[in-house]
Amino acid sequence: MEDQGKRLLLAVAIAFGIMMVWTVVFPPEKPKDTKTKDGSAELAKDAPASADRRDREGPPPSDAEEPESPASEEAPGLPPVLARGEEQFFDFEFDNIHARFSSYGGALRSWQLLAPRLRDRSKNEPQDLIRLSDDQHPNMRVWFADSTFNIPADAEWKGEKVSATQMKFVWASKDIRVVKEITIHPAEFMATMDVSLELVGATTAKQALAVSLYSVQDPETDKAPGMFSRVDRRWKSACYEGEEVRTQSATTLAKKGEKRRTGDIAWGGYVHAYFLVAGALKPFDDAKDQRTDCNAYTLPGIAGGMGLDLVQGSYDLKNGEPGLKARV
Repeated sequence: MEDQGKRLLLAVAIAFGIMMVWTVVFPPEKPKDTKTKDGSAELAKDAPASADRRDREGPPPSDAEEPESPASEEAPGLPPVLARGEEQFFDFEFDNIHARFSSYGGALRSWQLLAPRLRDRSKNEPQDLIRLSDDQHPNMRVWFADSTFNIPADAEWKGEKVSATQMKFVWASKDIRVVKEITIHPAEFMATMDVSLELVGATTAKQALAVSLYSVQDPETDKAPGMFSRVDRRWKSACYEGEEVRTQSATTLAKKGEKRRTGDIAWGGYVHAYFLVAGALKPFDDAKDQRTDCNAYTLPGIAGGMGLDLVQGSYDLKNGEPGLKARV
């Protein structure tokens, strides 16, 4: 890796895909909150509230161009909130996919499936697997949990369309510079993302990489299949731990609260009878902390809204020392 003296390259593979064989590989769950034949299960035990919620939500929006320094002293890990410019969109068109990215949050705003047989019949338009991505909930959000420095949820990223399949986003403060490099693989219905962190003003930092995904399920239709239907058409949050898919419906999350899985997490995201939208964080081979958390929760003020965070263990960084090599 070039310029290892000041750079730490983190890697995250985000797979936004369609799996029409999902019901074959993972048959629909039974209505009860018990394990099915495939190992899927509704979590029955409540996990403690996430200590990362403050970092995840970020600072409140502000119209001020540059707050006074005391504001940053109260929350030293958060940079000053700056007024954002006009939102910029970046579109990628393929035979089977139309993807749109935004400078607000460096987010994936849309991932439409263009095949006629996959159209959303209720809306008579292409099926969009990104069911929720707005200014406050930017899909593929990169941030740092319980870390020295963080990135506001409403941050504006400088975007550049590098090629017909590649996107680059950059965000910087006086202490750190973060780069997201995204490559779309249309044949696999997938996008991969490399995240690099560079200390530019800070001497040391302790950082835990996190990526957030969002979705929504209409609470009016968030019901388990009845006796006349075996297909569960609800979107659910899911964490693949070990060899088991742990799912939570929006209704269950609203009743029981946030669910956290930790340890051997292969991927996390959202499952449907016919679709899968998921991301995978891969720890480094030489990382001391190989833990990955998968936290699912509801979104205040959004009916049926769901959020999911993939969080790695923390890394101790020093300006001027070699970084770690990444795996994607």
